[in-house]
Amino acid sequence: MESLWDDGLWAATVDLFLELRGHGATLSAADLAVVLRWKEQQMDPQSIQHHMNSLNQRCQSRGTPFPTSLPRLETLIRRMRAAQIGGDHEQGAH
Repeated sequence: MESLWDDGLWAATVDLFLELRGHGATLSAADLAVVLRWKEQQMDPQSIQHHMNSLNQRCQSRGTPFPTSLPRLETLIRRMRAAQIGGDHEQGAH
């Protein structure tokens, strides 16, 4: 059976999350469940990394902390993706 960590892009995604949240080098069961769900849904790890970096920049500019859990981060990324898709549809309508 293939391990989640056998895929370097997913390992890099988790490493980036751990780096951006700034504390602790472990994941909770809920965090792991999110990563597995992303992989099962065949989400692009590089796209997730892009959203993480964008969110980190937004948090820094607002002086707010980066999410400390992947379930919270997943919610924010889904909102960002939905806004991006909605914006793409609006641009195509004109």
